[in-house]
Amino acid sequence: MLRKIITDHYSVSEQIRLDDVDALAESGVTLIICNRPNDEEEGQLSFADVAAYAKTKNIKTEHIPFAGGQMQPSDVEAFRLALKSDENVHAYCRTGNRSSQIWQAAQESFPETASIAQDNKATAQYDVVVVGAGSAGIATAASLLKRKPSLKICLIDPAESHFYQPRLDIGWRWCF
Repeated sequence: MLRKIITDHYSVSEQIRLDDVDALAESGVTLIICNRPNDEEEGQLSFADVAAYAKTKNIKTEHIPFAGGQMQPSDVEAFRLALKSDENVHAYCRTGNRSSQIWQAAQESFPETASIAQDNKATAQYDVVVVGAGSAGIATAASLLKRKPSLKICLIDPAESHFYQPRLDIGWRWCF
């Protein structure tokens, strides 16, 4: 699990495994929120399995699933209410992106919690910042991580998505 710390009291990650619940328990997480619908992907660990295992570790769970790009105001409200009840929360989805987006939506929709978020805002620190998350940027980051897995790398790119263009995406050839 690659855990991304959003604030001192909120973190996100990709789909968790049962052994990740152990790590979250050791770090003091009191609530796990799943933003992923069951059976979104073949072989995906079900929320019920995560919830049952988390219960053995005295961690509460909430299931607030929504498909990518389909977050509803009711999802944001349920999420906000879940955040109110616990001090140390971890949320997950397929990549962690939806869990980050719903947290941001909860902060924007309810200004009274935004000031708390600003007080707890974590300072991001990276060893390397790669500007451009196209083929060359991703290949550079991958190459650096292969050489030194402990690096904290930030990829910055203004585009929301990239489309592979075999004859145009040749930047990766110069990054090695």
